[in-house]
Amino acid sequence: MPKIGNRLPKSEATRLKLLACAVDEINELGPDRLGFTSIARRAGLSTGALYARYENVDELLLEVWMAEGLPALRHLLQDMEEALSRESGIAARLRLSEQLSQSDRGLLILVNLLVVARRIEATYEEIAPSVTEEVSKFTARAPALEFFLGNMLGMAIGITGTGLNGLDWQGPVEIVASAARKAIEPHEISTDTAKLPETVDFPNDAEEIDARLFDAVAHVIARVGASHATVSRIARRAKVNPASIYMRYEDKDALFVACMSSVMKMGDPRNTPLLDRYKANSKNLAESSPASSAVAMFRGNQSPEHSSIRRLRLETMFAAMHDENLRRTNQEIYLSTIERNEKYLELPLGALTNRVSLPYSIFSRFAFFGYAVLAEYGLCDSDHPYLIPYAAEVANSLQRLTYNSRLHQTNK
Repeated sequence: MPKIGNRLPKSEATRLKLLACAVDEINELGPDRLGFTSIARRAGLSTGALYARYENVDELLLEVWMAEGLPALRHLLQDMEEALSRESGIAARLRLSEQLSQSDRGLLILVNLLVVARRIEATYEEIAPSVTEEVSKFTARAPALEFFLGNMLGMAIGITGTGLNGLDWQGPVEIVASAARKAIEPHEISTDTAKLPETVDFPNDAEEIDARLFDAVAHVIARVGASHATVSRIARRAKVNPASIYMRYEDKDALFVACMSSVMKMGDPRNTPLLDRYKANSKNLAESSPASSAVAMFRGNQSPEHSSIRRLRLETMFAAMHDENLRRTNQEIYLSTIERNEKYLELPLGALTNRVSLPYSIFSRFAFFGYAVLAEYGLCDSDHPYLIPYAAEVANSLQRLTYNSRLHQTNK
């Protein structure tokens, strides 16, 4: 049927409306809860309009990827490459910052599809090659762009999963853009660095049953998503009676909250040496860089032996993106962690948690989530040849910020 003036054929207009409603459903409720009935209700149409076009939700997700997700990835990569320019990239860095601050629709659908595709084989087989192909086009010119991408995706997940919207992320974007721009010489990871500990352990005060439950939560939600991760499924995986879970936790949300609190504690042993270096070197920037600790932390996070913990951290944060109660809990956990860092670094209360400093305090923590996603697409591996120069640039930038904060407080 030909177009009449500027009007689309009715069937095409219906298709675009359904896709737009699917994107809204995914961003708001999460891809695991996506269903034809809810999309049709949002669009004001019958479910027949969906079944006439798609055999199942997986087919719909693939079309959303082609129509919205892949273009969003291309636009993001283009903005990131432009942002690498020291001067002319200012506008691009501002656009990236605004996307993070305003929970950009395209960025969120990209994140949602990249995460959910990992657990749907047919969808992953279509999406994964297009992701690696698009990224390779840019890393041929900017080899550390993978890390920049990981930061952007991770910050989008972390910001939405903690509800810390509306902050100014331009400073962190400039840091990671600068690091990606300067990391142009590959560095082989030395034998000494490769031997640095990569262990991530459950907290010493965690009971054995909790360790089993948390591992089961990671396994289950990585396969079916948080909304379908029932207590019964978790109990079967952990080989415990569901009643024993309810004796410890009021409901599934309470179990998730315990998981989120524990995974933040897991990083404390590795955060401590890094904070020690910031604390020691903040009085003299000529001292050794904390880059080696940052490299060890990155390699530990990406290590195959820690895939279960990596899934647990990613999936609980991803669940919080679509659940208000988990989102509030996550925000409390992160803010209390940053407050402990303030005390450890001997900084005044609020020095790292005010609205100006907070983005700098958490962006590298949020980056983990993006790296965890990309790891399952074969990107940002633990022995990446540009890891050391990139990590060094980011670590040194954070060290200078700590130094300037302490100097500012001293002068006051």
